[in-house]
Parts: sequence; C-alpha cells; structure tokens
Amino acid sequence: FFFRMCNMQQGCVVGQPGWDADLDSEECPEEGVEVVLLVYDLSQGMAASMSQALIGKHIDGIWHTSIVVYGKEWWFGGGICRAPPGTTPYGRPV
Repeated sequence: FFFRMCNMQQGCVVGQPGWDADLDSEECPEEGVEVVLLVYDLSQGMAASMSQALIGKHIDGIWHTSIVVYGKEWWFGGGICRAPPGTTPYGRPV
C-alpha cells in the first residue's frame, strides 16, 4: 500500500514499504527499544481557560500525540511525519 510520509527536513514524499531504509540495522534492534509518548495541547492552555465561555462546556485541552523512537519524533499530520525530537510544530509537550 502507499502512504504519505512527511520528513520535516526534506518535505513530504510518497513512499512504499521500505521507506525507512535510512534507518540502518544498528538503529533498529529486534527488541528492547524505548518508545516515549508525547502529548501536546494544541490550544496551549486556551481551551481550558476559554471553552466554558465560548461553547458552554469546559474542555481541558485540544490534544495531539506523537512518539519518540529510534531518535526521531513521529506523528500524524496529514500523513506520517517525523522530525528531530522537540522540533514539531506543536510547541512543548505537556
């Protein structure tokens, strides 16, 4: 199958299975890989402070997530995207 992969340093490309060929076998051990889940509030706190007045219901945040694995941060943003950790367009994780 085809999918869209976004590399923040190289723009978006269309790929097929094997798109991760730039990750060599030393970076991709079979087991024991640490995966970190990052959670972002896309509203940067505004949903919590303004949602009651705007929509009549309290919302803690507008959430988006990513994972960090193999030294790269991965998320869905119109396609599968990756960038160096901490450089996504979503600000700081909560």
